[in-house]
Amino acid sequence: MKFRLDFVTNSSSSSFVCFGVSKDDIKIADEVYLKLFDEYVKDYRDKSWFKLSDKELENMVDEDKIEFVEDELDPEDLFSNDIISVGGQENDEVGITMETLLSKFPEVKIKDIKKIVAQELNNKFSTNFTENDISYFESGWYNG
Repeated sequence: MKFRLDFVTNSSSSSFVCFGVSKDDIKIADEVYLKLFDEYVKDYRDKSWFKLSDKELENMVDEDKIEFVEDELDPEDLFSNDIISVGGQENDEVGITMETLLSKFPEVKIKDIKKIVAQELNNKFSTNFTENDISYFESGWYNG
C-alpha cells in the first residue's frame, strides 16, 4: 500500500494534511510584514508585471508597505516558505506537511513533531506557539 504524504490534487478532489495552526491564530507582527515586503521587492522587482515604480518604492512608509503586503500578497505568498505550507479548502491552515517533515527533518521522533512545527512557525512569524498549540489537520474536498 502506498501512502500519500504531500498535497494531492486532480480534476475531482484535493486534500491537505499537516501539523500546524489555523491561519486566524497567527497574528503577524509589523516587522514580519516589512520583511515580507522587502523579500517581495527583492525577488520580483525586475519582473515586467511588478507594479511599483522606483519613485513609489522610495516614497513608501512602513504603513504603506504593510498595507501592500496585506492587500496584494495571496495567503500562499504571505504564509509559505520552504518549510511552512498553507492549505485546506479555504487556505486556512498553516503548518508543515508530512512530506516536508520527512524530507527536512528525517531524524525527527514522532513525539517531537509538534515541538518542531511550533519552532518553525515562531521563527517565521515571531509568534509564541508551543507544542500544545499545534494541531493535526486533514482536509479533503471534492471539486465536482
